[in-house]
Amino acid sequence: MATEVNAKDVSSSTEVDEFGFQRPDMYTLNLSNTVEPYHRHMFLVYKKSPIKTRLTFCEGPSGNESSEGDLFVFPEMLKYKGLTSNDADKFVEDVLVNGKDWVSGPVERLEGSYVFVCCHIARDKRCGTCGPQLIQKFKEEIGSKGLKDQVFVGPCSHLGQHKFAGNLTIFSRNSSGEVTGHWYGYVTPEDVPAMLDQHIVKGEINKKIWRGQMLPFPTQDSQQVVQGGGEKGKKEESQASTGAGDVVKDAGGCCQGKFPEGMDYSRITLRLFKLSDVDDFMIWANDDHVTRYTWVTGFTSKEDGLRYLREVVIPHPWHRSICLDDRSIGYISVYSSSGDCICKRDIGYAVASQYSGQGIATVAVKIALSRVFNDIPQMERLQA
Repeated sequence: MATEVNAKDVSSSTEVDEFGFQRPDMYTLNLSNTVEPYHRHMFLVYKKSPIKTRLTFCEGPSGNESSEGDLFVFPEMLKYKGLTSNDADKFVEDVLVNGKDWVSGPVERLEGSYVFVCCHIARDKRCGTCGPQLIQKFKEEIGSKGLKDQVFVGPCSHLGQHKFAGNLTIFSRNSSGEVTGHWYGYVTPEDVPAMLDQHIVKGEINKKIWRGQMLPFPTQDSQQVVQGGGEKGKKEESQASTGAGDVVKDAGGCCQGKFPEGMDYSRITLRLFKLSDVDDFMIWANDDHVTRYTWVTGFTSKEDGLRYLREVVIPHPWHRSICLDDRSIGYISVYSSSGDCICKRDIGYAVASQYSGQGIATVAVKIALSRVFNDIPQMERLQA
């Protein structure tokens, strides 16, 4: 993993210039929405990283006593202590799949805020160069501000997109007591004091260097599952999607409600996004009431919106515009969560706030369900 934070990792001033905070590609790309959506993050304390894993490995945050095999899990704010390779199958089955308590070892509830900084020099020298400097600065500022028992920082392996180094993620509670996970890129040591004062202490996001965030963790009530299962399952699903009432609830959207009398639902259609949708897209994509439960946010200009449509939305395998009279008023998307098998997908949607509560999202979901099993033939399960 090579996450050591010693300055010896940086061999020369030439490498600092080429891979550090003054490198030519610094601040050249838009950071907003560069984090793939996900609900849970786990950090495994491991000094010698095994090959091929989907976990993020860390050396243990400073100030939190950690041992080999400790597993930090967010947003649950739990540390499972001393897991071994023999525990892996049972842990995944009992805790992650079935939601059971772990009884085979000690579990510690975490308090405070946790900062993980990518220092993976073996993967890319930019994070290997920038990460150790950020950790050193965090430790200095945490000490000077008297936050040693409140903020814990440590190096970790690959977070993704080394071109955005310095890369880090922060897990902390917001004003409502909910645990959030926010990703930042292009972070420099000069950003650290404000990051502690604004993000961790006040809960304010620095949008200039913000990459995205972990999705709200789905509760049991919000996971209304639609099952397929071969042609029979698809047929049953298609029939179910034409019935009255909501088919999918709390799918990350903002607009569930009963059908108002007199609404002509033939005006509602789904289609591929076009670059010419950008003006309508900018209206609802910058509405906090629409995007607070989605990863669509932070478009400060029309150029940002065009770039997002061109680079993210249009190439997406199944991302559709919800239209009223062919004008975009929202989106509906079917996507794979990290680690899921190819037969399972998640669905999410949102519509402009002026159309909320009118049943439009419900109609859009039903239209999507009538199509998506044919568009993605390997899919047998769709869930929100």
